[in-house]
Amino acid sequence: MAYKRMKLTQFFAAVNTEKRARGLFWRAKFGGKEFECPRCCHERYYEFKNRPEVRRCRQCEKDVRVRAGTALAHSKKPLLTWAQMLFLMMQDKRGVSALHVKRELGMASYGTVWGMLHKIRRALAHRDSRYSLKQVVELDGAEFVNQAPQRKGRRPKPPAAAEPVPPKSFPTNSPGAG
Repeated sequence: MAYKRMKLTQFFAAVNTEKRARGLFWRAKFGGKEFECPRCCHERYYEFKNRPEVRRCRQCEKDVRVRAGTALAHSKKPLLTWAQMLFLMMQDKRGVSALHVKRELGMASYGTVWGMLHKIRRALAHRDSRYSLKQVVELDGAEFVNQAPQRKGRRPKPPAAAEPVPPKSFPTNSPGAG
């Protein structure tokens, strides 16, 4: 899904209600579509006025929640707060501090903000762990080769040594051998 670059004021003006933030998360969850049932891949759904974060597939009647299977799964914070926090975090490749987000969004608890940012960072790390570089990568004139990972916490196994061959016993013709 392609996203256009926006300034902070543009994003906060475009996504300024819980309903708009929810729509943003629905489209992000289904790759730009409004809905796609995970069970039957049907695209039509029912919406509930009293449960706006749940959609029901019209074909198989499976309930799908916008937060399920995401970093927001057990959060009680509004989706608007999550959307604004994600926007602030993605604006800089170095990320953003919890104190800065707390001040920008006017949140009361530093611990809550830190926990939310930690969930986002963990989700991004999980996504990045699925990517791996193949073969040789050249970056600013330096070459990097993807090698097998070393075992952590242990010394590498020494190469297997050849086992000593036991001496063969030959029958002797001496009278005392038996």
